[in-house]
Order: sequence, then C-alpha cells, then structure tokens
Amino acid sequence: MRSAVKNFTFRRGDTPSPLGVRLSGINIRSGAIYVLPRPGDVVTWIIAWPGDKQTRTTAPNGGLVLDARSKFITWPLTADDLARLQAGQVAPFSIQRTDTSGFVRTYLTGTISVEDPPV
Repeated sequence: MRSAVKNFTFRRGDTPSPLGVRLSGINIRSGAIYVLPRPGDVVTWIIAWPGDKQTRTTAPNGGLVLDARSKFITWPLTADDLARLQAGQVAPFSIQRTDTSGFVRTYLTGTISVEDPPV
C-alpha cells in the first residue's frame, strides 16, 4: 500500500500554525475505516529542514501533540522553523506508525514550503 501525499505551504511573514494530521486505516476484509494511532502505537514525524533533520514522536516527551479524543496529531511550528526555508526550497517530511509488534509503516509523505507574498 502506498502512502498518501500532502504538501503544506505557508506565506512568508504569516504566523505559523501547527502542522496537523489525522491518520486512518481500512480493514481490508470488512471495509471499515479506523482512526490511528491505536493504543501502544508510536507515530514518528520526520522533517528534513535544509541542513537539519528533526524527528518528533507521540511517545512521552516526544514533541508531537496527540489529542486523545480526536487522535489529531500536531507538530507545533515556530517562525524560526519556517525561516529556515528560502522561497523555492522545500522540506520533505514523512509520518510513520510503529505498531505494538514493532512493524513500521509510512502513512504520509510530502513537503513544507514557504512562498513570498505577492508584490
């Protein structure tokens, strides 16, 4: 199964909002859709900023925020994070889930970019 793709674009000078995703899966036999992560799973989000790769997880003190009710996962961005990118540059990212058996699967890949405001 291929991972989904999502590209986030911010406008230079805007106040950054957190990156956020909600992962889901599908039961092949029943067709039922379920929300991830499941109890015991760890989600890892990796961003390859120019010259610096950052990894955050849903593990305790891992840096990602997981809403227990909605399962929405956020990476709080700062203005300094976005200042790393020049116009035209992108920071690739991937989001993986490690289940309780240790199996790792990539669910989402994409890029983060910053565009200069129109003149």
